[in-house]
Parts: sequence; structure tokens; C-alpha cells
Amino acid sequence: MDFEIKEDRRTTDRKLSQLGNVMGNNFATLQNQLNNILNEQTAKANQERMRKEIQTLVSKKDVARFLISSALYVRTISFPSCKEEPSELSGKYLIQLAENEEPFLGYCEQTAFGGGWLVVQHRYDGSVDFYRNWTEYRNGFGSVDGEFWLGLEKLHQITSARKHELLVELKDFEGNYKYARYDEFEIGSEAELYSLKKLGSYTGTAGDSLTYHKGMKFTTKDRDNDESRMRGVEQNGTNSSLTGYGYELLTAKLEYIQYKLMEMDFTMKEDRETIEQKLSEQKTLSEGLLWAINQLSQTIGHNLTALQTQSNTVLSRQTACANHELMRKHIQISCKDVTGKHLIQPTANDEPFLALCEETSFGGGWLVFQYRFNGSVDFYRNGEAYQNGFGSVDGEFWLGLEHLHQITSARKHELLVELKDFNGNYVYARYSEFEIGSEEEKYELKKLGSYTGTAGDSLTYHKGMKFTTKDRDNDQSGSTNCAVNYEGAWWYKECHHVNLNGLYKNTEDAKAMLEQFIQMEFAMKEDR
Repeated sequence: MDFEIKEDRRTTDRKLSQLGNVMGNNFATLQNQLNNILNEQTAKANQERMRKEIQTLVSKKDVARFLISSALYVRTISFPSCKEEPSELSGKYLIQLAENEEPFLGYCEQTAFGGGWLVVQHRYDGSVDFYRNWTEYRNGFGSVDGEFWLGLEKLHQITSARKHELLVELKDFEGNYKYARYDEFEIGSEAELYSLKKLGSYTGTAGDSLTYHKGMKFTTKDRDNDESRMRGVEQNGTNSSLTGYGYELLTAKLEYIQYKLMEMDFTMKEDRETIEQKLSEQKTLSEGLLWAINQLSQTIGHNLTALQTQSNTVLSRQTACANHELMRKHIQISCKDVTGKHLIQPTANDEPFLALCEETSFGGGWLVFQYRFNGSVDFYRNGEAYQNGFGSVDGEFWLGLEHLHQITSARKHELLVELKDFNGNYVYARYSEFEIGSEEEKYELKKLGSYTGTAGDSLTYHKGMKFTTKDRDNDQSGSTNCAVNYEGAWWYKECHHVNLNGLYKNTEDAKAMLEQFIQMEFAMKEDR
């Protein structure tokens, strides 16, 4: 009977154990279901919060930039290269080589050698281990916020898409800086073992140490693609001084140690690859989110730009219609009856322009087309600047050769040149006729009438000459460009008797505008 009681107890204990296992499994299943429900609810809540945050961000005035995390600002518009990034500010940007490729985060250097450089490797404090395997060098490692390697695959995609240069900058522990620059750079594909396919001519201060490696394939600790045969040292036993059993035993021990180290390295490598795979999956998700946000931001940005453009167009048309009649009443054909700043329209076919009218000198009616008094405006400019005009009628300015041609060809004009030196002495030159040719005639000084005045007749020498600037040589001095030699622009001949668009300075240098004059004014008026 005692045996039966013990047997019943064991049966009861076994059933209780089975019941406990079933309840445990059911509890674990229930717990997993609860966790899944909680994760789905959390994901939906986060999705709704992210949607609201994106709506809030895109409603702000500055839709071109917003905060992705506490330490990372990402431009919402990606660029095919650092050279095409318009802000010219160094920093982190999304790079998208083509529309069908996913963007990646890169660092653009915009200060060195004209800017436009994409940084592919950065080392400065040894915080990142660069002794890595093939997979890591292919995919890249580190962070653009510190030390990093961009990745061989991205290097291949970038350099094979279009022509690139290479810049290597070095600084030693004493702060001495050197660089090496190559005018061409291309990396092969993975099938080509990322060979250094192209490396152009070298310039720099560091010395050309890279050309030796041109054409070589990339080698890592687990991918030996170099041309060295030093994979071990073979030694002839008859010439070796380490012979005998002791040497063999030592060799065997070293081989065993090497085997154990390789075994440990393999285990660590598997663990590291697992971690890297998880990180890569997380990175892919993050990059996908960034890409989606970028696409959404681009669409919103385009729509806002189009709307703003349409609004500006409508506003401009309304403003133009409202002001057209008022402007028309104030437009003058010359300065004959007005003083101060006015819109001048020589003929009905010409566009009006703002001009300064002078009413105090020699009976008034003068239109000022050149004014210099303090050297605040640079007059050593190219042909396009002299054609269209520069400066402001509120300060120093040049009206423009095209306006001079329109005005003087529409009706007969006089010319007045007023000069004042640094001691306050005033002189003038007046010519009874003045006309400038068209652009096809290279703005020739076509007509210059008889001279009267106190400054001396230095301008008649230039009559019939075409206008010369530093980039348009129309003078008669042979191979010499007078505008370059005297740092001005004028109707040069061989080269000048007067250089009123020359340098502004108190000197007798021939490059100066005219001896030592501090103030000058060119004006013309309609002949009465």
C-alpha cells in the first residue's frame, strides 16, 4: 500500500509538472502577443507623431533645412556632388549620384583649393581602427563626425560616373602642412578588386608617393591582392643554424599558438559580422527614412517655389500696371528741362534708365555719364561692365557705353569735362559736338567738336578711336593692351593723352586717371 501511495504521488507530481510547463508556455505565448500588440501600438503612435512633426517642419518658412537628430543637420535637397552644392559651406550633405540611386551622407570640403571636394577618408586622432577586413573597406566605416573611411564601392560609383581629381592633405605632429594633388582619379569595380585604375599628373608639396601604386588592386588583411611574394620564409636546412628536435618542437608550438589565434580571430570575426549586419540593417532603415523625407521635402519645396513664383509674377504684373502710367509721366527724353535723378528714354524704342541731371554748370541741361570723387568704385573693369554701366548715381558711377550711343545718336549733343585736383583747383574742357558709335562699331568716339576750356585739349588725340578694356583690345598700340598697361578703360590710341577711367590716386603715375585730380565729372547735353 505504501508503494501505491508513492506511485500515486509521483504520478501527481508528473502531471503537476506537465501542467506547469503548459501554463508556462501559454504564459510565454501570451506575453509575446502582448509585446507584439504593444510594439504595433508604439509604432503607430510614433508614425503619427513623425507625420505631425514633418507637417510642422514643412510649414515653417525655412523648408530647405530641418533637424533630423540632436547632432545632425541634413539638407533636404540632395546633390550629385559637392561641387554642385550652392551654399559653398563645408559640412555634411546628402549626396545622390543619380536619381535611381539611394543618397548617402558625405562631408563636403568647400575651403581648400576652390572647394567642391568630397572627403573619402579623414584621420586625426587615432580613435578609429583602420586595420579592417575587405567587407568593411568595401562598405565603409567610422562616422563623418569623426574619423572615417567612405567605402570602396562608393568610391567606384563616384569616380566612374564622371571625371574626378584627387587631393591628399597631410599635417604632422608639429603642425607642418603638405599636400599632393592629382588631376585624375578613378577606382575600379569590386569585380576588378577596386584597382587604382586612373591617377593623373601630380602637383604639390608632399612628394609623389602614390603613382607607384597606380594599377594595383586593393589589399586587406583577409584579401591579398598585392604583387609581393613574401608569404613566408623558406629556409634550407643545410644552411640553417636552427636545426634539430628543439627547433622542430618550437616550430610546432608556434604553429599551435598561431592556430589558436586564428580560431579566436574567426570566432570574433563571426560575432563582429553579426553585429555589423544588425547595424547595417538599422543603417539601411535610417537611410530609407532619410531618403523618403528627402523626396517629400523636395516635392514640397518644388511646390512652394512654383507657388511663390506665380505669386511674384502676379504681384509684379499688378504693380507694373499700377505704376506704368505714373512712370510714363516722369520719363524724360533728355536732361534739358529737369535736374536731379530722372528716368531718361532717348527714343520710344529704348528702355528707360535712371540718370543724374546737372542744372548748375554752364546753363544746365547736362546728363552726367561719369562721376568720380573718392575712389570708392573700381573702374578697372571688363568690356561687359563698361557696356552696361556700373556704380550708382548716388555715388561714383559709369552710365554705360550702350546708353551713350543711344543718347548721342538720337540727337546732337555737347560734351563737358569738369576736373578738380586734390588742392581744390578747378578746370574744365568743353566740346561743341559729341557722339559715340554702336556696339558693332566698338563704341568708337565718332564725333568730337571744337574745344574750349581751361583744362587743355587732351581728348582730340583720341577722336576716331574704339573703346578698349582689359579684355577687349581695340587700340593701335600693336601687341600691347593699353587698358592692361595703365589699368583703366578708354578710347586708347598709342596709348593715351588722358586716362580718366584709370586708377584713382594722388600721384603722377601714368596709370592714374589724370595727374592728381580728386574729382571729375563727364556730362553731355542736347545742343540747343
